[in-house]
Amino acid sequence: DDDDDDGGGGGDGDDDAPSTADTTALTTRDVERLFVRNLAYTVEEDELTRVFGAFGELREVHVTRDRDTQRAVGYAFVHFDSAEDAVRAQAALDGTA
Repeated sequence: DDDDDDGGGGGDGDDDAPSTADTTALTTRDVERLFVRNLAYTVEEDELTRVFGAFGELREVHVTRDRDTQRAVGYAFVHFDSAEDAVRAQAALDGTA
């Protein structure tokens, strides 16, 4: 009975999807967007553009904000043109204040 299927599509188990353990370090070739957390609630897009832009061209910087107050909620997404630049930025800035 297929009612207990986990939604995996009935594949043969040979898919190329990495396991969670394989994605903990940012070394993939196709990652262009970084999730940046533990940011100050006063952070602005231009600050992140200045810091991350030093590593390459950026497509977009999005600081996530509270819907009602428009105050930053402590995380952002930084989207690079190049995956290599994103990996370099992550390696250089991870764990910095």
